[in-house]
Amino acid sequence: MQNTRLDRRPPSSGGLSRMLEGPAAWLVTFIVIPGLLVAILLLPPISLLDRLQAFTFERINAATGGAIMDPDGTTVNFPAEGVLANFQAKITSTPRVNFIEGRAGERMYKAAQNLPDTLIVKSPVYHVEIRGRAPLQTIVTIPIPNDSLPYETLAVYEWTGETWRHMPAHVLPEADIIESRLDYVPRDFVVVQTLPGVPSVTLNLGLDGQLPQGAVVTNEARGVLNLRGDGGLDGQAPPNTGNTVPIITNVEGQTVRTDLINNLLIDPGLQDNQLMTLEQLVVANGYPGLLIDYRGVDAVPSARADYARFIARLAERLAAHNKTLAVRVEPAIPISPEQWNTGGYDWRALSRAATTVIVPAPIDPRAYAPGGEMELLLNYATDEIGASKLAIELPAHSVERSGNYLLLKGYQEALAPLLGTIAAEAGDDGNVVISLDNPRLQGQVQWDDTLGIYYYTYLDDQGLQRTVYIETAGSLGRKLDLLRKYNVTNVTLQIPANGDIDPATLQVLQRFQMGEATSSAPAAQMAVAYTLYAEDGSVLGQQIRPLDSPRTTFQIASAASGSLRVDAQLVNANGTALTSPKSAVLALAASNKAETSAETAAAVMLSVDQIVNVREGPGTTFNVLGQVTPGQSYKVIGKTPSADWWQIEFGNRNGWVIAQLATISGNRDAVAVAQNIPEPPAAVAASAPAQAASPQPEPVAAAAAPAPVAAPSGGQGFGYGIQVHAVDNGQIWRILDAVNDLGFNWIKQQIEWKRFEAGGPGQIDWPGMDEIVEAAGSRGVSVLFSVVNAPDWAREPGFDRSVGGPPQDPQTFANFLGAIAGRYCGKSLKAIEVWNEQNLHYEWGNRPLNPAEYVQLLAVSYNAIKSACPSMTVVSGALTPAGNNPPYAMDDFTYLEEMFKAGANNYLDAVGAHPSGYNVPPSVTWENACEAIQKHGNTFNGACDSPHHSWSFRSTMEGYRNIMNVYGAGNKKIWPTEFGWAAGGAYDPRYRYADDNDFTEQAQWTVEAFQMMKNWGWVGPAFLWNLNFRVVADGTEKAQWGIVDRNWNPLPIYTALKQMPK
Repeated sequence: MQNTRLDRRPPSSGGLSRMLEGPAAWLVTFIVIPGLLVAILLLPPISLLDRLQAFTFERINAATGGAIMDPDGTTVNFPAEGVLANFQAKITSTPRVNFIEGRAGERMYKAAQNLPDTLIVKSPVYHVEIRGRAPLQTIVTIPIPNDSLPYETLAVYEWTGETWRHMPAHVLPEADIIESRLDYVPRDFVVVQTLPGVPSVTLNLGLDGQLPQGAVVTNEARGVLNLRGDGGLDGQAPPNTGNTVPIITNVEGQTVRTDLINNLLIDPGLQDNQLMTLEQLVVANGYPGLLIDYRGVDAVPSARADYARFIARLAERLAAHNKTLAVRVEPAIPISPEQWNTGGYDWRALSRAATTVIVPAPIDPRAYAPGGEMELLLNYATDEIGASKLAIELPAHSVERSGNYLLLKGYQEALAPLLGTIAAEAGDDGNVVISLDNPRLQGQVQWDDTLGIYYYTYLDDQGLQRTVYIETAGSLGRKLDLLRKYNVTNVTLQIPANGDIDPATLQVLQRFQMGEATSSAPAAQMAVAYTLYAEDGSVLGQQIRPLDSPRTTFQIASAASGSLRVDAQLVNANGTALTSPKSAVLALAASNKAETSAETAAAVMLSVDQIVNVREGPGTTFNVLGQVTPGQSYKVIGKTPSADWWQIEFGNRNGWVIAQLATISGNRDAVAVAQNIPEPPAAVAASAPAQAASPQPEPVAAAAAPAPVAAPSGGQGFGYGIQVHAVDNGQIWRILDAVNDLGFNWIKQQIEWKRFEAGGPGQIDWPGMDEIVEAAGSRGVSVLFSVVNAPDWAREPGFDRSVGGPPQDPQTFANFLGAIAGRYCGKSLKAIEVWNEQNLHYEWGNRPLNPAEYVQLLAVSYNAIKSACPSMTVVSGALTPAGNNPPYAMDDFTYLEEMFKAGANNYLDAVGAHPSGYNVPPSVTWENACEAIQKHGNTFNGACDSPHHSWSFRSTMEGYRNIMNVYGAGNKKIWPTEFGWAAGGAYDPRYRYADDNDFTEQAQWTVEAFQMMKNWGWVGPAFLWNLNFRVVADGTEKAQWGIVDRNWNPLPIYTALKQMPK
């Protein structure tokens, strides 16, 4: 029979049939086929196991967010705003005992093996799994486990798969939970009680500081290597003593170079150069690590992230060489007990990268009260960074408080005011009675047990009370024990450059490093030790008296004669000297009665803290004989009737020093008014005063201006400035945050003379100005003070109290400005503007407007400023753009010309100006102003009704420039100390042009004006009016120019200025 295909059976089919029917049938039926079915179900695309497990996951919706919860109440919440897409999540936990005993699987076994000895597990280990795209926000809440006290050292740690790291979390006892708000999802985490690590002390010795003799510390932070513009470093690498850590910073002197750090963060090339330079520095010198102290990082999210990334890259490079990295952040500002403003520094991100994050502690001793700012800072810092990576920078300085201003002092320097003038007198019985006369001291040194520090109060030269907190070994020990309460055992100590600390501090540091308690009971009160020496140097007697009763009697031999010396110094309860001795020489007459040498005990001495001129007479018009210098004392032999100048012995002749720049020790009231005080030398004015340009009330003739003490300079180059109000309102740091954010480098603050010297000549209230100057200096911002408005005591009899005005005697104003210049010479105050808008009646005390009279005020002010600080820029008072309207206003062009005719060019470095914008764009001249304002409709019609240069920003500036060229001042700059455009609606009908300008126009015109001035080349720093008057004076006409709203929210002009190319 013929075969066909249909009749044939494939061999494979036959084989399979034989297999299914043969002896192996049971193997196929019961093993192979079920195995295949299981594989099909478990493997994709069916993945039955995954599908079954999916029932244990919680679905999280992107629109609503969601949460997962462990049976013990631990919750992981995913807020909707952080959920980018739908995902699934679940939480499980491993019991604490199972984890500790290693019965939790391979992954957790490794975690248990790597758990540091300083962590004690208090809760289950929680595990979170995510399927899908992970969210960007997570809020974890964990019930506080039983037996978790103390809460100060309770923490949450997470396992990364390789190591345990601190997870930021805050203990909330009132809610009985621990809360952690994160920008990621933690995989494995646990609540732990922490134990203290190995204590470590770093002494920050800076550039020139020396390690105190006998000091034993973990590290010495030395040298100052400065960031350079190309990403390299300037400065000399410090010698390596084995534990030397070099300090890398962007602080040059008192100036924070924010430009260098912010340029570095936006330029990858600069970063690469910096990283290579730092790596080579550490490796080549064998340093154990680096301390990075970059200040002024912009407090914006992008800059914070850029800085953290830079630090992470540096840490990675250093770790490759087994080197450490410490990063110092700037002081945080408390917003609430649980929230602090850390500026440009992301503490969490920095702590993940760096070995140590150094957080400065408060300087104010009052912050260390129980429950005070220091404890709040420690709570926050340990929660955010973790105790193991946190280092606290403690100041080892004593602190002197005057009002709200704090001055850092060395130990012996803080004790110095306790010793007064040694006085001696002879009794009829031949005894010598010796005492310390210290009328300024307001009482005994006291121990404040709440703060843990000694303090006392005294009166300064102006009769103002000051409080001195003395940093001793005991007070430092209290602070160190407070850190140990939080298991913070890493400390950086900032000591004075000259090493002036309590010698017992070194033993306290040693005890801290050995893990011992450092607090001690308050020592007994300080005392005064007297030692009486004979003429040959032998000791005749010693006595110790209480500080509050420092009077003693020495019995001397009846045959004693010649001279004796008495030393007085402060000692502690053990008799150990705390200060250098003060001495007095006593002359013994033949009758054995002691007389105090006029050269010593009764002498009133003068000292200074800066170089000050000595003159032939009491005034800046007298010739200079030389200078008195810091560190020297000069005997005072006389004074002026008003005590505003002191006469001193100066070499082989007598000279005069201005009182406001000097400190007097001794009984100043005992100084007699000098005899034969010389008259000021006559001087010829640079040119005769001009007649008033318009009919006005007959002015009083101005006195001849004195000769200038120094030739004026050409002023400073262009800069970006803004007027602020920072006096007496606590806003200086918020202001500087905004100024730095804008990229500006100048601020202007108006200083009302009557506010700061209200009590009389020389009684200056410095703290308000100190705060501004010191704060601006810390941010690299230069300051212009515009000084106005005489106090009542300085004005003429019968003056108009309804308006501010100048002084009767210009020299009183000059003295005030000289004191300011001298106090802040070399600091952030770079310029002083002498008065404001003196061509307006209400700025000149409703007195006749007289340019020559103003030049007299300018001349003596210039001389006083330059005598005290030759580098200070003197800016003439800016005139307001105005037409002639006697007696209320004088045309500013006319007034400026008359100033130059009266010799003003000899007494100014720069010309102040107030080029107003009104409702006219900056590039439009006054001739075209009327046409310009009508293009978009206007309600204010000044430019059309009364055409004049004052309506035009450009015409005012160019007009001033032309006048300066005519009168030989073409080499000097114009400083627009106020300019701008009001916008957003008029608060006062007199300023209706604010109704015409919207916020967009304000922004565009202001940017255009800055660019015009920079391109002109003859403009110095330009100051926009204003930053924060919508905050401090909302609803007034001043607020119309503000660039932030009442809540500090930026207006369009703020954003435009920030984005403006600088």
